[in-house]
Amino acid sequence: MDRKYEKIHACSNDCILYRNEFEDLKNCHKCGLSRYKVKGGDKENTNEVTKHNPPSKTVWYLPIIPRFNHMFANPTDVKNLIWHADKKKCDELLRHPVDSVQWKDIDK
Repeated sequence: MDRKYEKIHACSNDCILYRNEFEDLKNCHKCGLSRYKVKGGDKENTNEVTKHNPPSKTVWYLPIIPRFNHMFANPTDVKNLIWHADKKKCDELLRHPVDSVQWKDIDK
């Protein structure tokens, strides 16, 4: 199964992501809410909740490396993507986000 994304269950209150050491939990260990949707909207009564119920919240993780590989696969697009490194003016004026300190850290 070669997916380019990963679905991760999350707490409805954004307390935790249900992965790694929390992968098998049914309730959030911080706020106590159910990991799965509960019939009737009673999020604290989790007696009838099973793993067959849909998750109450899902986060989609999109890895950056496959996205970069896709972006840089076309030579025409590469010219447009790297212009800031090749053709920018170095006069210490902020003309574009590429001139910011944060972008300089990305370039490093």
